[in-house]
Amino acid sequence: MTRWILTLLILASPVSGVWSATTVDVLVVLGLPDKLLEETGYLARQSWSKKYSVVVTTVSELDASANTPLTAAKVVLTAGVEGCRYAVERVSRTPVLCTLLSRESYNRIREQYPDARSSALVLDQPLKRQVKVSSALFPALQTFSVLRSSDSLEGRLPDSTKEFSFDSRLGHALAPAVTEAVENTDALVAQADRGVFNRNTIRTIMLTAYGHGKPIIGYSEAYVRAGALMATYSTIRQCFKQATEILGEFLLGGEDVFTTVHSPRYFSIAVNSNIANSLKLIQNPGIPLERSWQDEDFFK
Repeated sequence: MTRWILTLLILASPVSGVWSATTVDVLVVLGLPDKLLEETGYLARQSWSKKYSVVVTTVSELDASANTPLTAAKVVLTAGVEGCRYAVERVSRTPVLCTLLSRESYNRIREQYPDARSSALVLDQPLKRQVKVSSALFPALQTFSVLRSSDSLEGRLPDSTKEFSFDSRLGHALAPAVTEAVENTDALVAQADRGVFNRNTIRTIMLTAYGHGKPIIGYSEAYVRAGALMATYSTIRQCFKQATEILGEFLLGGEDVFTTVHSPRYFSIAVNSNIANSLKLIQNPGIPLERSWQDEDFFK
């Protein structure tokens, strides 16, 4: 996550530490230590500065200065949970677009500040996308299971997916829950639901699933490195591209962009070939992994 936020900082044409105008188009707020601002020069002035006035700052810089009001911007873009919380807590009229955080984290912030004029571009990969891409890439995978906690807000399930509940607060045992989920389906889909998938549970989940010969479908590159068969995920450049589209629409008068939470539009695919070989799963050679994708490429 830190690397993603840092790259957004690099891409966003910074004016680090200086409030050079009374009003700017876009204020980018990073929830990062100041020392990481040294990396901003690499791709400086590549994107927004050609079209908008942009200031990039951090939560700590804003705290240290009395002359950098959030309300001096037409719109605030935040990166990471802390940046989002900081901006949403302090502004009511200036629109805030939160990025590089999970839907779960954003919803928690919104519950605390329901009157804020905010929206989010979340990292969560839609379940329907995970299922569709998985079955297209590995045709042997046709049925899927998903474990959900009571805090999950995911909507209607795809027809090929079965839902199973797990909540440690209710005394549920993890391994039996995973076993039940994978026994009658081809794969288990991991989602950004910290009540189920977190650093304390992922090892048990993977060992149990693979003990039954069933793969895990992840939602980040980290999951693939940890042992998931594959994942759909959105890179920082893909998120930045969509954020540019959202902010561009707003600055042209499109108020509706702040009435909904945005799922990632652009995504990439990662595969763990060792896991595929171990489970004897044949990968569809007609789906290249080196390109960027949209749902329209699979939902035709």
